[in-house]
Amino acid sequence: MFYRLAPQLVIRSAWRPYRSRPGDRVLTLRSGTAFPPSHSTTQLCLELLAAAQMEKPANTFLDVGCGGGILALAGARLGIAFSVGIDPSAAAIRVAQDNARRNRLAGQVHWLQGSTEALRGHFELVVANLPWTVHMAKVMELQRLTYPQGRLILSGFRETQEQTLLTLYLNQGWQLHRRATLDRWEIELPAERSYTWVGLTLGYQ
Repeated sequence: MFYRLAPQLVIRSAWRPYRSRPGDRVLTLRSGTAFPPSHSTTQLCLELLAAAQMEKPANTFLDVGCGGGILALAGARLGIAFSVGIDPSAAAIRVAQDNARRNRLAGQVHWLQGSTEALRGHFELVVANLPWTVHMAKVMELQRLTYPQGRLILSGFRETQEQTLLTLYLNQGWQLHRRATLDRWEIELPAERSYTWVGLTLGYQ
């Protein structure tokens, strides 16, 4: 499996061969027990991340619920100087560390096992690819971690769940900058009346 995210950024599985083109920035990934790189919500986050970096490059990045580390590592490949990935799962962090070493990015991305409540400071760009119920409980926490002029990328939920979550952010003064959708059934999750996955980029201006 491989797919081209941006003109020169390619995401590929460690189990499949890939012949790179001149100028390609390739990420070779093993997902372990985390969501695979091909998961719909991962692809939406990657699409929004690439667009955000093209519009206004960030220097600091936080990946909440990082899993195997694909989003934090993609951010590093896209030029973000300092990235943090955090996940409560020790197994996920081990996979993320292995992926960082595999791609020679161990010095650019820092991994933490635990909860975001332990983090201090702000990040210019925060990505949270989380289940909807977790998102609903994390609104104020994600807002706390995002730099006042920063941006927040959200995914992990369906179109039928989108408006309830988005309204919570709009009521806090956030604005919707970009929206992306992908229609695909994922076998590991119930349909819940919708096959349309959603990704959002929010900012204060």
